[in-house]
Amino acid sequence: MAISGPAANSVTVCIEGSGSLTASAVCIAGVDIVKNAGTGANVAKAESILDWTIPTNPIGGITADDGIVASSTLTIGGLLAGGGTFATNYLQARNFDFSGIPSNAIIKGIQVSVDRYSDQSESGRYVRDNTVSLIKNNFIVGANKAVIGSNWPKISAAIDYGGVSDLWGTTWTINDIKNPNFGVAIAVNIRAPGVVLGSTTTTANVDYISVIITYDIPVDWYKDPSGGTPIGSGSSFNPVGVANSGLANTNTAGIHTYYAACSTAPECRTPVDFVINGVPTIETIVSPAALCPDGALNPVVPAFDAKSPVITADGWQLETTVGGGNYANIIVPYTVSLADNNKRIRYYVSNSCTTTYSNVVAVTVNSVLVPVIGIPTQPICTEPTASVVVNGLSGTWTVSAIPNIGLTGLTGTGSTTTISGLTPGTTYSFTFSNGSCISEVFSVEVENLPVKTWKDDAWDGDGTDPTIDAKVIFESDYNIEKSVTACSCEVKSGAVVVFNSGYYLKLRNELIVDPDGLLTFENNASLVQINNVVNSGVISYKRITTPVNRYDFTYWSSPVIDMTLKQLSPGTFFDKYFKYDNAWVSIVRETGMHIGEGYSVRAPQIIAINGNPARYPAVFKGVPYNDEVKKNLVGNRVYLLGNPYPSAISAEAFLIANETKLNGTLYFWTHNSPPSEFIGGDKKYNYTTNDYATYNRTGGTATRAAIVDTDFNYPDINSSIPNGNIAAAQGFFAQASAMGGEIVFNNSMRLTENAVMDNSQFFKLGTTSKATSRVEKNRVWLNLSNEEGAFKQTLIGYITGATNNYEGNFDGVSYDGNQYVDFYSINQELNLSIQGRALPFQQKDSVALGYKTAIAGNFKINIDHVDGLMTSQKVFLEDKTTQVLHDLKEPYSFTTEKGIFNDRFVLLYEDKNAVEEIVDVNVEGVVISTKDKIIAIDSASEIIKTISVYDFSGKYVYYDAAVNVAATTISNLSNAHHALIVQVVLENGKKAVKKIIY
Repeated sequence: MAISGPAANSVTVCIEGSGSLTASAVCIAGVDIVKNAGTGANVAKAESILDWTIPTNPIGGITADDGIVASSTLTIGGLLAGGGTFATNYLQARNFDFSGIPSNAIIKGIQVSVDRYSDQSESGRYVRDNTVSLIKNNFIVGANKAVIGSNWPKISAAIDYGGVSDLWGTTWTINDIKNPNFGVAIAVNIRAPGVVLGSTTTTANVDYISVIITYDIPVDWYKDPSGGTPIGSGSSFNPVGVANSGLANTNTAGIHTYYAACSTAPECRTPVDFVINGVPTIETIVSPAALCPDGALNPVVPAFDAKSPVITADGWQLETTVGGGNYANIIVPYTVSLADNNKRIRYYVSNSCTTTYSNVVAVTVNSVLVPVIGIPTQPICTEPTASVVVNGLSGTWTVSAIPNIGLTGLTGTGSTTTISGLTPGTTYSFTFSNGSCISEVFSVEVENLPVKTWKDDAWDGDGTDPTIDAKVIFESDYNIEKSVTACSCEVKSGAVVVFNSGYYLKLRNELIVDPDGLLTFENNASLVQINNVVNSGVISYKRITTPVNRYDFTYWSSPVIDMTLKQLSPGTFFDKYFKYDNAWVSIVRETGMHIGEGYSVRAPQIIAINGNPARYPAVFKGVPYNDEVKKNLVGNRVYLLGNPYPSAISAEAFLIANETKLNGTLYFWTHNSPPSEFIGGDKKYNYTTNDYATYNRTGGTATRAAIVDTDFNYPDINSSIPNGNIAAAQGFFAQASAMGGEIVFNNSMRLTENAVMDNSQFFKLGTTSKATSRVEKNRVWLNLSNEEGAFKQTLIGYITGATNNYEGNFDGVSYDGNQYVDFYSINQELNLSIQGRALPFQQKDSVALGYKTAIAGNFKINIDHVDGLMTSQKVFLEDKTTQVLHDLKEPYSFTTEKGIFNDRFVLLYEDKNAVEEIVDVNVEGVVISTKDKIIAIDSASEIIKTISVYDFSGKYVYYDAAVNVAATTISNLSNAHHALIVQVVLENGKKAVKKIIY
């Protein structure tokens, strides 16, 4: 019999479940042990009258197969003469001594052997079994194994009752068997016939009674792999609640190991596990990336804990219908269709106890975008790149473009987008993605910008001139009396292009001059550019001075990059190049001309010192400048600045842009007076300050009376009044305001209402810039002169934005440097060559005039010219010395001594001595009416040019210099005015006047 660790089986239960460990076999099976009874006894049996006679030696007489028997005899006779069947008491056999059976044995069967015989064995006389039973704890228990109906033999023979697997209908423990009171109880029925005479006997004899116990040695169960005592035994073992098992219940998932062993070899132990499975857990899953139809759904398997050594099943499930809540297993990668959009997926894990499902997330299956591509826009100069509108989009989308440089509109949401920044002459490939799905490739071809080419003395195509939206290319020579407007310009190698005096090249964008191309701008021609773009290539820009003598200086600035003073005037004496840095500073002629700065350069040495003045033709060669210029000014200092562009700029726009940085007046050099060594300064020969023409936002004043000059190319620029333009290459003085700061030149100053400005004079300036085109100006220029040539001009103007106090933007102080004569208006104790005054203009206004003269004699004061309201306004000069009030429609002559006279003259606008009746003037078709504080004016046939409203004191209440409609209304006048005069001037010059009650 081999001894080894028994085969045993683990068990798996669920939380709060139950189960048992099992061993597949016992350690030792079917062990038999035979024992004879140790004692015998006669024990009464109900309704029995026959006793058993038991020998005393050996004890009980039934302990061995030795012929010594226990017997019970039935005697027939006497009282029992009638015969019959009679039962005996119990013959009880005990003390079998099964102490040798192991204490853990499992009783499998009990077999009783009885060696017995009878002296009679006939049909009417015999011994038969009545009872064959077992005794447990002094009680007869279990089944009666008696063989009823069979006679005992007359010769001793053993008969077996029970068997190796017969437990006699009850249960037995090893203690039941080992108990001394364990035993066998037998009783018999004895039958004998009656007798008439005498008696007969029938005897039952029992030689011995033995018991065979069949048992198995079971498996023992241990908590530890070695040592210790068993905590249970048997082929089935449930450790839950067993002392020392360490397992009180099955409420917690886990694995508990126990050991099976045989008592015959307790050191040989077989480990088995009592497994408690928990509920599987799964980490949260996230929505998979959006897919396209036929895409592969292959989500990442979430981390999970099966709570069991064995996973019975796990995987993905997909909702069978959108929102239906029923799921079916799928194998991933799973090919999706559009019908799977918004279906939900989940992950499941099963162990032997239960199945757990993850959270659910929706699957997004996007449809493929099918965009509708529009027709791209045509690139033009103002929109040099094209755009294309795309419809048919949905959701959030992204556009992939090849090429993709500077494009916009490539991402967004909704049904439409505009892709902008498309380069002319380019074919693009577009695909559209909604995050997962990419459309087919769409091709978009963008046309080139319009191009006009000058070749063989004509423009190509239909021969018409180019416009601002077309690029121009000069492939051959161009030299005609005509301006050109274009988007951009390129002068090809070999082409000679000339813009003659008074004509211009106006570009929105860049200028390119190829290395062997020539582009020349003659004197007074202009190159105007709107946008700040980079030019390339060299131009020749010509400027011709007024006639100069050798000692005459001209204030220059450079309109091209990298120009030196020597290149500007190589014939000038080497030390006659100056800049102004709070004083005149001589500089070397190799000095580069900084853009936006002015320089003073004397005339070339070859020109005569006196007499025979000559014009100097300067040529600027270089890349034309086209960008902002900024310069930081220190407060109250005077700076020599210069126009940085090859075209005129608006002085007024320049002053407005820098109004807080400058004091508001510009000074232009005219050199009308001859240089003199007796004039103070840091040069040997200096000019009077009276030779600076002045300009501010009120206007400009001249330095001498106008001289007629019919030469357009070479005008006498110094005899004109500055009135708004700063010519190309012109240098000029400006004083910083008290605070100073950074001033700027920019391209917006180069155009007036998109028109190129007059560039023919260094300081002859045209109309105001677009930014100030609605500024109202009403001005009168007055001259003081004599027959010997003394001259001084002053200006008084009623200007939008001006006040009757001193302001640098509108008032210019007269420099009292002229040794002969000065003429000015007076305000706040300042002598002003230019005085701006507040609107509205009032006829009752008066302006004090003063003059200084070093010459005694006859002088005259006259109106040089007027504008605005002054064209129809009477102007009077009051001479307080002679007490004369003179209408300045004619010059006023007077005689003066030398000196300063600030109290003699007053400028007036009404005849204070006249009594003038105001009479209504009717004009056919013009109706002037008033109702509810609204003045209505209607002209049936003519456009209204101007409207003036004033009170009876002559004070203007309202004025509109540019009505330009046939009907209008006026409201919101001051309630202080009750009686008013309305004057309407039509385009045809007719004037209607009406008195009204307001």
